[in-house]
Amino acid sequence: FLVNVIGCLIIGVLAGLILKFEMFSSQSRLLLITGVMGGFTTFSAFGLETFYLIREKEFLVAGSYVFGSVVIGLVALWIGFALVSSRS
Repeated sequence: FLVNVIGCLIIGVLAGLILKFEMFSSQSRLLLITGVMGGFTTFSAFGLETFYLIREKEFLVAGSYVFGSVVIGLVALWIGFALVSSRS
């Protein structure tokens, strides 16, 4: 939980710096946000994508993305677990 929250804070700072000051090249942005932060916690990338959708007033898309990612992800996990645990 703490890693996800810290990751969201860091990715928010990076995104803010990128938008406000255009601090990083596109290659550096890809490395920092996708590579470093994605490796630290994929939840931060999920949060950033959702934030961008909300910021663009794409509320239905953002809500669908959150709902789909969480609920469908959990259902897929349950199916995968059931497939493996039901076999002897």
